[in-house]
Amino acid sequence: MAASKYVRLARRPVLVLVTVMSVAAGVLAIRPTGTVVLFATDASITVPDTAIPDVAPLACKGVAIIGQSNANGEGRVSELTGPDLVYADAYPDVQESVRLTNASFGLSPPSWTEYSLSSVQPRLFQGVVKFGVDVSMARELFTTRPEYRWVIVKAGIGGTTLNDTWDPSNASPNIFENVHDWVDTQMTAADCTLSAYIWIQGENDAMQVSRAAAYGANLSAYLTAVRARYTGIPFIYGQLHVDGSPTYRATVRAGQQALSGTGLTLVDQDTGALRADGLHYTTASVLALGTSYATAVSGAIP
Repeated sequence: MAASKYVRLARRPVLVLVTVMSVAAGVLAIRPTGTVVLFATDASITVPDTAIPDVAPLACKGVAIIGQSNANGEGRVSELTGPDLVYADAYPDVQESVRLTNASFGLSPPSWTEYSLSSVQPRLFQGVVKFGVDVSMARELFTTRPEYRWVIVKAGIGGTTLNDTWDPSNASPNIFENVHDWVDTQMTAADCTLSAYIWIQGENDAMQVSRAAAYGANLSAYLTAVRARYTGIPFIYGQLHVDGSPTYRATVRAGQQALSGTGLTLVDQDTGALRADGLHYTTASVLALGTSYATAVSGAIP
């Protein structure tokens, strides 16, 4: 064996080990798709390491998942069974940075449980290993859109409202600025560009009549603030479950449906099953919704 070299194929964001050998009566060649071809010759030829061409790096697409506890995710590793057990494993083909907390821990500043850029995987939070839509979304994006390198940034604060906590105009603490400054730092560290924005939130606003009534206007203001930072970014947001427990859920749903503008995708979450609390999605539903969000992201990015 003369040499070995890692080659990153242009059509798949993976590393493939190619072994370069002395080949009797042949020449080893690599096509752009990664196919190894042996062309017949009359002599024994050694193909050097330098004969394997470098491949241009893939463009990186970043996806932000922002919101409250359903953005964090209530999928639980302890509830995975059968083929779904694969989601308990780290998925190195897509990287993510994660910040998780709850309003009950305090917000001045937030007390984050933080995971730096690493493989997409379930995370320990509040004593339980949990995951959100990111674990299945990552696999779907990698499989269906292999022309890109994907990076996810996820930040969620359980028990928060758009009316108060996430209001971009807040003086202090300004959670909006805190979270998005962190998003920008993570994108820079990953050498990536934020290309799609997922907003999963609304349950706490739907628990109080005035907050629910203001949700449509608040969501519009939030979208404006997001796009002031990320011009024209596709905005993908989950619709509050029709059968959830919050009393004023219909009002919040109406506000979500009324959001207008270009580059918007409202994800139907009614197909998901809720836990007994009527707020959070079951493990199986989290996985299914991840596929729905991947479809929305893929459809929003050329």
